Amino acid sequence: MIARIGLSVAFFASVFFCPWWLTVALGILLLSLFEASVLVIIGGICMDLVFGAPMVPFGGFQYLYTALFFMLVIFSWYLHRTLSE
Repeated sequence: MIARIGLSVAFFASVFFCPWWLTVALGILLLSLFEASVLVIIGGICMDLVFGAPMVPFGGFQYLYTALFFMLVIFSWYLHRTLSE
């Protein structure tokens, strides 16, 4: 329980203070160890609200981190479901 709380706090601190790749790595760690999909998606929303800018190559799409973390959650769910059978 303490490890989950500590990793969650580290994840949300990295959302605001660390590079994006460290936040993604901590998100993957949260998903693989604790299946904390809601926390990871909320982290992506926070990153988009603070740092999100419309991306011209993607047609002005602004929610890149939310989409990335949502895809990670779907991939994690699929991988967990496939490997647990």
